[in-house]
Amino acid sequence: MFETIPMMPEDPVLGLSTEFKKLSIPRKVNLGVGIYRDEKGLSTPFKSVQTVEKQLAEEMLLKDYLPIEGDTDFIELTKRLVLGDLANDPKIVSLQTVGGTSALNTTAKLIRAAGVKQIHLPDKTWPNHPAIFEGEGLSLNLYSHLDWARLLSLPEKSAILVHAACHNPTGLDPTKGEWETFLREAKARNYLLIFDNAYQGFGEGLEEDAWAFRESIRRGITTIITTSFSKNFGLYGERVGLLSIALPTENQATKVFSFVKSLIRGVYSNPPLQGQRIITAILSSETLKADWEMELETRRQRIVQVRKDLSKVFPTVNQEKGFFSLLPLSLDQIERLKEEFGLLIVKSGRINVSGINSDNFEYVTQALRQVL
Repeated sequence: MFETIPMMPEDPVLGLSTEFKKLSIPRKVNLGVGIYRDEKGLSTPFKSVQTVEKQLAEEMLLKDYLPIEGDTDFIELTKRLVLGDLANDPKIVSLQTVGGTSALNTTAKLIRAAGVKQIHLPDKTWPNHPAIFEGEGLSLNLYSHLDWARLLSLPEKSAILVHAACHNPTGLDPTKGEWETFLREAKARNYLLIFDNAYQGFGEGLEEDAWAFRESIRRGITTIITTSFSKNFGLYGERVGLLSIALPTENQATKVFSFVKSLIRGVYSNPPLQGQRIITAILSSETLKADWEMELETRRQRIVQVRKDLSKVFPTVNQEKGFFSLLPLSLDQIERLKEEFGLLIVKSGRINVSGINSDNFEYVTQALRQVL
């Protein structure tokens, strides 16, 4: 029965972790997977997260199923984090999801059911985006990242995915003026905008990184925000996300909410407990929330400093934001970096800037100089 099933390649990003473990080179550096690394090269949990985990372990909470849409307190608190003063708008529905990936997958199912046949994606984007939307039967139309002339010439009612902040893989974000021009035309052309919000807080700050999609909603554009809390809470393996959909009317919002619940029921039934419990506890406490915000800002500032240091070798990286930079590396150069220097980089040339620290800075930059 399964003889015709093809062998598939390893994931271009997550497969690097397995590859890294197999490398026998004495010194090696993983600049591939998008996990924040501290100055010691470790993916240390937030202290606020560790505090809550200890509390939860002592409380011996039940392990009952959550509702299909997720935990009510979690949704209300994270809506405020993501949407700010728009959180109570009755035309916006939000549901807890299994990370940002299931928020995107549910979005693909929803818009396909609504009659959308094509999704416009950046030509440089998260490698999983094409697979998610194609997998739900949508055709892809790629546009050059930051090619505003192209974006503003798309047909009316086009469905367009954009990165909210910290563009993956380039780190190049639109200016506020560019966003304003695009949103003005998006409203006029009745575009459906999908904002992938995976790095809120790592660009310019929690509020600043939310500006574009909040402004999109304020302008009356039908807007979908797929939020991942993997990075800004360090809860990668806990799989915590939020899907928010801003619609033209309350009646549409009610219908869409019920429809999305039916989609979720048929895929993963309901979201997991632990991650949302951690986030709910942090955002419910003024002290823990303040601690978390301070920790997040410290991580953001560290990446800013690494970019400043790295700009002495690659001047353009200082103009970018977030985890990633896209270096002009060929496949041969990337392979050489792996085999000769133990540097693992995504085949697109994307590097995780946070993987560079004071201990390996000279080693990494010298290796890059030698292959370029």
